[in-house]
Amino acid sequence: VPRLPVEICELVIDIVAAFVDGWDPHSDAPWRETLAACALTCRVWYAHAQRHRLKVVNLRGRNDVTILCNLLRDVPRLKVSVQVASFGSYTGDRLPLPYLGMFITKLALQLPGLHSLAIYGASWTSSSVRVDDLQYLQMFRHLTRLRLYRVTFTNASQLARLVAALPGLL
Repeated sequence: VPRLPVEICELVIDIVAAFVDGWDPHSDAPWRETLAACALTCRVWYAHAQRHRLKVVNLRGRNDVTILCNLLRDVPRLKVSVQVASFGSYTGDRLPLPYLGMFITKLALQLPGLHSLAIYGASWTSSSVRVDDLQYLQMFRHLTRLRLYRVTFTNASQLARLVAALPGLL
C-alpha cells in the first residue's frame, strides 16, 4: 500500500483545523472529533493534530484543568498552542466557576499564546475566583480579548476587578 507523504497528511490536518472557532460555545464540533481521530492515527500525526486541538480549550470543571495541566507538564512544547480558554456551561444553567481560579494560578506565565478568554453561562460569585487570584491574570501578557456571555455577577465591583486585572484588553 503506497503511503502519503507526511506533508500531505499535515496539510489535511491543517484544513480540518481551519474550522476552529474560538468563540463557538458548542465545543463538540465535528472538527474536534476529526482532529482527535487524526491524533490517534499514528505518532507522526499526533503532535500536529494535538497542537491544533489545543488552540481552543473548553474547560468545564476542575478535572479538565487538571488534565490540561498534566498534558502541558508532560509535553511542554504544546504550551504555545493554547490560544483560547473557554469556561462555563453551554446548557442554559448559570453555574459557579470555582475551577477558574485554579486555571489562573496554575497556568500563569505558562501559556504564551493565550490571547482570548471566554466565559459562558456562569454565575460569578465571591467563591468563583478569589480576589488574590485575579492578580495572576496580569501574567497572561498576550490576553487581549474577553468574551462574557450569559454571565451574572453578584455586584458591579466583581466585573470591574476582572476587567482591571486584564490590562491588555483592546
